[in-house]
Amino acid sequence: MKHWIQNAVKRPGALTRKARRLRETPMQFAETHAHAPGLAGREARFALVAQGKPIPPAKRAGRRLALLPRAAARR
Repeated sequence: MKHWIQNAVKRPGALTRKARRLRETPMQFAETHAHAPGLAGREARFALVAQGKPIPPAKRAGRRLALLPRAAARR
């Protein structure tokens, strides 16, 4: 399949419209929403992969901090 990318994009321009609503560039939007659930996250991850950029690692420090006080209270 020579032009596979044309079939991979389901909604052309959707990511750009979402980015413009937030006054960001499409790549800024993709990098900040790469770990978002749902369609926005899927579009963001695809945009990063299509550009050849790595998907940034998820930030999990906030969740650990939220769990620490509960664990300490149980002891």
